[in-house]
Amino acid sequence: MKTIQSILVAVITFATALIVSAAPAGEAPRHYVVAICGGLSSNQSQDAFKQSMDLLLNRAQPGDRVEFLAAPQGNRLALVVVPEGTARARANSREYAGKFVGLVQFLKTPTAADLRQATQLRLPQLLDGVVRARQGQEKLAVIVIGSPLYLASNEREAAFDMEKGLTPSDGMVAASVTESLFGSKERKGQLQNTTVHWLTPSDDWAVGEMHRRAVTRFWSVFIAEQGATLSTFGSDIARVFERAAQGEASPVLTATLDPNDQGLVMRPPPIFRRENAPRVESRINVPPAVTPNRPVAVPTNAPVAIAPPVSSPKVESAAIAKAVTEIPRTPAGRIGIAALWEASAHAASTADVDLYVAARPGAPEVFWRRAEATDAVYFRDIRHAGPQGRSGDWTASWEYVEVKHARLEDVSVWLNMFDTKGSVKGIVRIQWNGKTVDKSFEFNLNRGNQGADNSLAQRRQSSYWQEISLRDLLQN
Repeated sequence: MKTIQSILVAVITFATALIVSAAPAGEAPRHYVVAICGGLSSNQSQDAFKQSMDLLLNRAQPGDRVEFLAAPQGNRLALVVVPEGTARARANSREYAGKFVGLVQFLKTPTAADLRQATQLRLPQLLDGVVRARQGQEKLAVIVIGSPLYLASNEREAAFDMEKGLTPSDGMVAASVTESLFGSKERKGQLQNTTVHWLTPSDDWAVGEMHRRAVTRFWSVFIAEQGATLSTFGSDIARVFERAAQGEASPVLTATLDPNDQGLVMRPPPIFRRENAPRVESRINVPPAVTPNRPVAVPTNAPVAIAPPVSSPKVESAAIAKAVTEIPRTPAGRIGIAALWEASAHAASTADVDLYVAARPGAPEVFWRRAEATDAVYFRDIRHAGPQGRSGDWTASWEYVEVKHARLEDVSVWLNMFDTKGSVKGIVRIQWNGKTVDKSFEFNLNRGNQGADNSLAQRRQSSYWQEISLRDLLQN
């Protein structure tokens, strides 16, 4: 690792060419806590130190307290009060003199432990320690650097291990600390006036996009139950420190406890599988549809219950008839789009149909590579046909996209035959404004094209793509 002097010089030089946005002058002093895990690579350690020095020299306001902790134990590595003056004056101040030796040593020390354990934050215990050391209700910005997965270090914690994609239920959060390591009953409100900014050492910790979302939601709820906000979550170190210094307090994800989720369980990862495919366009230019002559009523207080289908699928299959009963009900004011399909026995294992949905003209599509985009969420990607016969298990054998508005004319829906070894038949189920419509589809192909021919013009000419018009289905 570089010497502390060389990094300080680099940060000071960098500051001369940068106009930094910090907290507005005149605000009450803040308290920053920077908790850093072990096991970081040399480059990650250098970046962490550089951003920390940038915070101390350029971004923090005079009078702010900045504290560095070694996670997960919470041992203090440094504590300083930011002095007046320029970056160079601060670097040469008595307040900073000799204060960062422990921080540098911690970042330089290689770990002999398992890397996955070394990058642990043990966030529940870490935040409890921050609360105990806090002075009153001062404005607190907590920057944590470490893995978002809680891995058990002994048998007593085995029931709370997030290994292999497991995520705690909301019941785990609502519980007492005597019942759950993640319990919040005794922690209610203890982190008022606090924002948490989470830097993950990398982005490869999740087993899929839906697992990433589930973990982000879990920590958002856990932190919110303590009165704080998870405001940043990701591997972009510059963005994490910048948002913390600017006092950003908007949540990375809006989520609250589900009162119906009371079990003390660890849930397996949601089913969302990535496929290997050629690079495809990030968006297509979908022209706006002609606005219908009569206005489209957007329900406000409509019940969630779905009316019986106004049309029946043309695919004669007891298995599909069973499968459609398992598709989630779409809340009022939104559009639900699901797809499920069957193929003969020799083609079932490879029969992979993909949904591509754009919530509005020109918006990015959600599909198997992008689980969330403007006003749309892709919940599941399935890479095979559903089971044959009357007794087949269709659990998790459907794909589902939810659009966060009810304007049919804005939404674009396409099907792609990603892979197959034979003919595939299925239905697309649309839920909107209390109505449900099933649209049958069929691909008579012996192979897929793995998402190729992806431009709008190519799709319209390709036998591997089919467009589903929501307006035609639901407004006729």
